Amino acid sequence: FGVPLEKLCDASMDGVPKLVVKVTQYVEDHGLDYEGIYRVNPNMRIIDQLRAQFDKTGDANFSDVDVASVAGLLKMFLRDLPTPLLPKEMMKDIAQSSQGDKGMDVKLLANLVTRLSRMKYNLLKYLIRHLHIVSRHEKENKMTPANLAIVFGPNIFSLEGMEYLYWQKYTLEFLCVLISKYKEIFSEVHKGNLEGRPAYPIPYKEYMAEKNIYEPVTFSVCHDYPTAAKEEEEEVFGGWLYLKVQILYVHICICVHMYVRVYVLV
Repeated sequence: FGVPLEKLCDASMDGVPKLVVKVTQYVEDHGLDYEGIYRVNPNMRIIDQLRAQFDKTGDANFSDVDVASVAGLLKMFLRDLPTPLLPKEMMKDIAQSSQGDKGMDVKLLANLVTRLSRMKYNLLKYLIRHLHIVSRHEKENKMTPANLAIVFGPNIFSLEGMEYLYWQKYTLEFLCVLISKYKEIFSEVHKGNLEGRPAYPIPYKEYMAEKNIYEPVTFSVCHDYPTAAKEEEEEVFGGWLYLKVQILYVHICICVHMYVRVYVLV
């Protein structure tokens, strides 16, 4: 924790820190149907113990640990990075990619994320792949792309206070689009991208079981879920109107909360 990605990725798998791989795998194995996964407050005593294990040995034992506490490690890891996963300098470009009621331009976002360093791109792609899988179980876990964006936004961008409120509309919309449009945005391999990352979101164990895991990822393997194509055509969820309403609702709630706090202080 608190270590630059450059040092962590030297001994990591495909440029993704071991902690991130282990936590996401555990959540995909045990927490996809857990209501409020990543949103439920974890047990901080357990998190501190797990963090100490990772800092000391580079690994931790998740046996008999509740999935909410394990999930909390991922948010803490992202929050403690010396430099945020997505730099503040990206905010203006993210805002410019917004097309009002039409939402954000997927092609512009795809080009934008490729400007990240090789290590940050790989970590972002792996993280969004995982969040996409979590969001596909929203009927059970209640974690829509918008809810996941609310939870991870502050940890990924490392924005606070009024600065976060100013850019909040764009950060939420940006992450919502990344999660819901994962396959479109990450369909083309980043130039210089490390080999071995999945080109489409599948459970970690299934991905590891593939025969040609270490072959370079190409556009030809970037297809839809074998069983989900029909669902995606029929489901209304993911429409821009639904996304916009959720983001607007969250923005209003936060503004009201800030107003109440200021009023109480006065």
